[in-house]
Amino acid sequence: MMPILRDASAELLRAIRKRAGCAVMTIEELSSRPWASATFSGARHKLALRLDGVDAEEVATRFAAGIEAAEFALRGHIVADIAVVGADNLDGSAVRLRVEALTVEDA
Repeated sequence: MMPILRDASAELLRAIRKRAGCAVMTIEELSSRPWASATFSGARHKLALRLDGVDAEEVATRFAAGIEAAEFALRGHIVADIAVVGADNLDGSAVRLRVEALTVEDA
């Protein structure tokens, strides 16, 4: 297990909640595993987010638009890569987004 100070999961979740805005968002799944290259260390993250409300589809579309180029402020970490890899309209008032991200420690 990675030490708490080096774990970017909480920071990433905070930044994702901020990007989603005021939508009702539930984290249905979250997994993180250590990742390293020759010069960087960090973690790979997989999330399943549920957005609820009459505007869930609109919020999901806005959330996903341009996410690959978005800037995320994480203490001690940088989001090196992030993408929405799947979206499911659940019942007309909820959307599930699957997000994958790579964070690296900010040296």
